[in-house]
Amino acid sequence: MAVVGLQERVDAVTQKMPEHLLKLRPMFSREDAVNGITSREVCGGIGLGHHTTESALRSAEG
Repeated sequence: MAVVGLQERVDAVTQKMPEHLLKLRPMFSREDAVNGITSREVCGGIGLGHHTTESALRSAEG
């Protein structure tokens, strides 16, 4: 799962996420996360914005 956003937010999420739950991959930008989803490098993404959290999931079939 890709995670994008301000470094302190990314750090907070990745440090609190149990290792066995999801493998989080910090990425530089939303575009990098979308490209990772499209290429199936990751199964989805979480964007940690200033006021909102965005999630994008893509099925393995689609």
